[in-house]
Amino acid sequence: MIKNLNSWLINMRFLIGFFSLLLVVAVPAFAQTTQAEQQGNFVLRVYMDTCVKHLGNTDKISRYVKENKYVRADEQFSKAALRGQKGEVWGVPNSIGQFIVVLSGENHCSAWARTADAKTVNTGFERLVKGTARPGITISSLVDKVSDGVGGKYRQLGYFLSKEGASHGWTMLSTTSDAPAAEVQTRLTFAPTTLP
Repeated sequence: MIKNLNSWLINMRFLIGFFSLLLVVAVPAFAQTTQAEQQGNFVLRVYMDTCVKHLGNTDKISRYVKENKYVRADEQFSKAALRGQKGEVWGVPNSIGQFIVVLSGENHCSAWARTADAKTVNTGFERLVKGTARPGITISSLVDKVSDGVGGKYRQLGYFLSKEGASHGWTMLSTTSDAPAAEVQTRLTFAPTTLP
C-alpha cells in the first residue's frame, strides 16, 4: 500500500509540475492581447456592425443602435463630435473603453475609440478592406500618410471601393494614433464618394 501511495504521489507531483509548466508557457500566449489591442478589435467590430454592414445608411444605423441599446450622447458632446454638422452621436455600451458611433452628412458613418492600439486597428482595417474584394468591385488606395494633429501624429489609411468603371462608390478611411495625448486614437469612417 505504501509503495502504491508513493508511486501515486510521484505521479501527482509529475502531473502538477507538468501542468505548472504548461501554465507558465501558455499564459503569455493568452496574455498577449493587451487592453489597447482589445479596444482596437472592438472598434473594428463596431465599425463592421454599424457603418459597413448598413453601407453608411444613417437611418438604418440609427435604428440598429437604438435596438442594441447604444446611448445617445448629450447635446454638448454631440456638437463637439459633429463639429457643426447635423447628425447623431451614440455611445457604445461596453466594459473596455470609450467608443462612439457618429452619423453625419449624407450617409457618413464613423466609429471612434478614445484609446485603441493603432497597429491592431490598421491591420484589421486592411484585412477588412481586402476581404470586400469581389469580381466587379474595384479597390483603389486613396491615402496612406502620417501627419501632425491634436496631441500627436496620426496615420491616415484610405481606400475607394466601387463597381468596376464607376466614378462613385465608398471611401473607407482609418485615422489612428498611438500618442497618449491624441484627442481620439481611432476614427474609422465609411462614406459615399464621387471621384473628381
